[in-house]
Amino acid sequence: KKVSSYGGVKWEKSKHDLDFVFEKDGIAYGCEIKNTLGYIQKEELEIKLDMCEHLGIKPLFIMRWSPKTYNKMIIDKGGFALIFGSQIYELSQAKLVDRLKAELGLPVDCPKAIPDGVLLRFVSWHEKKRM
Repeated sequence: KKVSSYGGVKWEKSKHDLDFVFEKDGIAYGCEIKNTLGYIQKEELEIKLDMCEHLGIKPLFIMRWSPKTYNKMIIDKGGFALIFGSQIYELSQAKLVDRLKAELGLPVDCPKAIPDGVLLRFVSWHEKKRM
C-alpha cells in the first residue's frame, strides 16, 4: 500500500504514490484505485503513468469511470483501465445506497463481492499480454 518504490527503484519527482503494487505470473502491476463519482485529475493520471514507467511496472487503473482519452493514455503506456461503473460502498451502507439511487439517481452499489465478470476482464487481458 502507498507505494513509491519498487525493485530497488524509487520515485522522487513528486510526493505521489500508487495504491498497490502486485505481481501476477511474474508481471508487476502498479495499481491505482479511484472509487469516486468524478474522474481522476488528468495531471494525476499522467504522474501515475510516469511513476509506473519509472518503476518498470505495468499501470492498472481501477476506476468507477473515466474518459476514453484517459483510457487510451493508459493503454498507450502498456496498461489496463478496469472500469466498474458504480461507486462502491460497504454492505453496511445498503440503506444509504438505496436512497442515493432512488432520490438522486447516482450510480452507486454495495455488492457482497466484486462481480466475476469485472475480475475476468483483467485476467483475460493479462493472459493475452503475457503470451
